[in-house]
Amino acid sequence: MSARLAPRASPLRAFARSTGLLGVYFRLSEMRRALSSARPPAVADDGKPLPGRLAMMRIGGTADWKFFYERGQATASTLVEAARSAGADPASWRRVLDWGCGCGRIARHMPTHTPATIIGRDIDAYTVKWCTENLDGDFRVSSLAPPLDLPDASIDFVYGFSVLTHLSAPMQAAWFAELGRILKPGALAALTFHDRQHPAMAWVEFRSDQDGVSLTEKTLEGSNLVAAFQDIETIERAAAPWFTLIGNMPYDMTAFEQSLAVLQRNQD
Repeated sequence: MSARLAPRASPLRAFARSTGLLGVYFRLSEMRRALSSARPPAVADDGKPLPGRLAMMRIGGTADWKFFYERGQATASTLVEAARSAGADPASWRRVLDWGCGCGRIARHMPTHTPATIIGRDIDAYTVKWCTENLDGDFRVSSLAPPLDLPDASIDFVYGFSVLTHLSAPMQAAWFAELGRILKPGALAALTFHDRQHPAMAWVEFRSDQDGVSLTEKTLEGSNLVAAFQDIETIERAAAPWFTLIGNMPYDMTAFEQSLAVLQRNQD
């Protein structure tokens, strides 16, 4: 998932939080904003269908179909090039995991970069259903916490676009272990995150800070309601039992306003 970060909370949002209705408020707000946006065309430039407005809103905080398509295209290129620069050969990949696939914003573009089967997993059944009906690949609903329904050492490359950005420190640690389990030794993981140099640090409000990860909310972990910020050193420490950090691209050098960590699965 990925969202354009929202400004400080409105009085209505603060009231929803105080009454335990923040999750309901957030989902209704998403629906209102989606329905007020222009309808997308049925098909994009790649000849594939475009998801509906609500699906795009749920994964990106906007129902702008041009932004959805073009940002997904640019992000796919950046992730693959980062892996290639780290020594990977996308032409040799057989199984690639889109961890947090949403409604296929990146997955739809991956076949132009690799012949691998795209395996998508996400906690949002609504967006996963769209993928299964409209894109080639293996798309299934997963849980917020591991494990995934994938064998040990079965994945050649995994990318997670704006997943760490919505997870607490304990959940991130659990997922580093799981990604280490399913990746082949020596394979790469390209994971985006919000670092503490991100411009949003000037105005977001944090409600939790644990093990170097600061969260804006505690409700609906894994959704765009929650934004997580951390340093690259925090990721390196948490991933160290299974991964070695071999690349770090700051947010202002990427195509998607997030930083990018490239991790290599340690040899067993």
